Amino acid sequence: MRYLNRISHHKGLLYFIERVHYHNLQVKYGIQIGYELTVGGGFTISHYGGIVIGQGAHIGENFSIRHNTTIGHVNGKAPTIGNNVTLGADVDIIGGITIRDDAMVGAGAVVVKDVAPHEIVAGNPAKVIGHTKGHPQI
Repeated sequence: MRYLNRISHHKGLLYFIERVHYHNLQVKYGIQIGYELTVGGGFTISHYGGIVIGQGAHIGENFSIRHNTTIGHVNGKAPTIGNNVTLGADVDIIGGITIRDDAMVGAGAVVVKDVAPHEIVAGNPAKVIGHTKGHPQI
């Protein structure tokens, strides 16, 4: 995607070909990732399909995501996700939400407010159900 960002200033034939190729990959794998996404190392997609990560999101290192998850922007505000964060399946994170380091979001959660470090949240809307601090196996 860095390559696509680099050539996006030259909206010629090469740019068009790359956009078509990128679109075909999105359809094939069911994953849509915005061009201006910032991701640290250790990004893991455990089950592909139905994943949308919007423009401008910031994701830290060792991030794990599962299927049918949306990380989207609203009114120019995109989510910020810290290091060592795990998202379960069917999670929705929309807008200027911040999920801090070492947090976990349970399957089916709709995150509508910030998540503090080491918190485990679940539900709709997401509520704190536990903490990861002191549990290295989680």
